[in-house]
Amino acid sequence: MTTITATALREDKAIWPAIASITSCLCRQVVDDGLPAVCICAPMPGDAIATDYVSEDAGMAWVRLESGWPSTTFPVPSGLAACDAPLAFNLEVGLAYCAPIFEADGTPPNLVEMFESTRLQMAGMATIRRAILCCFPGNRRDVVLGTYQPIGPEGGVVGGYWSISVAEGAI
Repeated sequence: MTTITATALREDKAIWPAIASITSCLCRQVVDDGLPAVCICAPMPGDAIATDYVSEDAGMAWVRLESGWPSTTFPVPSGLAACDAPLAFNLEVGLAYCAPIFEADGTPPNLVEMFESTRLQMAGMATIRRAILCCFPGNRRDVVLGTYQPIGPEGGVVGGYWSISVAEGAI
């Protein structure tokens, strides 16, 4: 297997700067908002998030590319195949923690645990939104806040993510 070092890469200048910047904003906002610790706050590759980093001690926060397309009139896909066509892209910005689960004897989580888990999920949703809005200050026309999508409690994890559409050069 060949190992590629960062110095050998020709860095993406369209999408990667936004992913890196939003990740930094998200990590900082989790701390600033006093949410429980996350063991990882990082860009994530691929078409889905594996929440394997979530533990009883810490959650996880991430930014992931959902899709990208050429767009001369943001956020509408232009279908241009020109090498200099500007890009637009969707990012997933998420946060997840452990969810209350059934005990080994089949006893369900109690109402206090469910209340606190829901409260944490809503605080996380607000934290992600603040991180996005603070990363793109002002009335921006090159960023569109999409929908919040809850995840869990399958696998003992609960949280969610915001989808955002971003025009190349927004950051």
